[in-house]
Formats: sequence, structure tokens, C-alpha cells
Amino acid sequence: MTGRIKLLRDGVPVSEGDVPEIPYEYDVPSRFDALCGNFGLDGNRLPDDQCPETFVCLADGAPADLGLFADCVNAQDCSMFKGMTSGVSATWGETALF
Repeated sequence: MTGRIKLLRDGVPVSEGDVPEIPYEYDVPSRFDALCGNFGLDGNRLPDDQCPETFVCLADGAPADLGLFADCVNAQDCSMFKGMTSGVSATWGETALF
């Protein structure tokens, strides 16, 4: 996250310049990320071959907005699931998990 502090004197900016320069463009959230109020979830939407079929058990006939919220939570959970899942091999054994 990046930002600048703009100082005001009597409601008028002390300096008009945008300094220091920010050397990159801001990321733009996808529509799904914006709906969820998050960033980077779009690539973790279900179905995802690295995640279970669902994390949230949504009742039949649930309101549409609850379904959208469940989609957001499913994507968050899938992201965490993928990020926190470890594997072990015969080569590295228990050391790989530490």
C-alpha cells in the first residue's frame, strides 16, 4: 500500500506537487474483487482444481446476495487453502514441512 500525506494550511494544500513520485501504477481490482471488497481473489474462484468443491454450505433458496457473499468467502478460503497447503517428498522429508 502506498500513499502521500497532503498537508493543509487553512484548508489549502501547502504543496501542490505530487512528491515523492510513486514509481509504479496502482493495481486495479477485478469486478469480482471489488464486489468482495478484497484484492487478488479472482484467481481463486471455485471451481478450482486445487480446492474442495465448496467451503460454504449454502442452503437451497438462499437470497442472491448471500450467494455472492458465499462466493467471496469460498474464494478467500480457496486462496488460504492453496497458500497454506504443503507437500512432502522422500527427498526432503520432514525438513520440507518445517
